[in-house]
Order: sequence, then C-alpha cells, then structure tokens
Amino acid sequence: MKNFGVSNFETGLLSAVPFLFGAVEMVLLGRNSDRTLKRREHVFFAMLLAVGLAGAGLVSARRSCLASSA
Repeated sequence: MKNFGVSNFETGLLSAVPFLFGAVEMVLLGRNSDRTLKRREHVFFAMLLAVGLAGAGLVSARRSCLASSA
C-alpha cells in the first residue's frame, strides 16, 4: 500500500477495514444462527464464503506475480 503514496497511518486504517467487516459479520451471523437455530446452514455458509474469498485472493496473487514477471 505504501506504493500508492499513503502514510503509515492511512495504511493502517485501510488494512483494518476488512477485519472490521469480518468482526461485524461474525456477530450478525452468530445472532442469526442463535435466533433461527439453523447452525449447520450458517457454518456451511461461512465456510463457503471463506473458501471463495481465499480462492479469489490466490487467483489475484497469482495474476500479480505473473504480471510482474512479464
């Protein structure tokens, strides 16, 4: 992120955004799971989302590695 010309403080704030969304989503998913008592479906959804995001990150990282070596 430093290559984009932002300060150390701004880099910290930008890096914290995904974790803030993750924390809010964990609370909301847990509340909904407790309210509906459908824990299997909620665990499946959370795992599917995690695998999808990890896969997207791997594809993105591979693309940037290929682009930088060309």
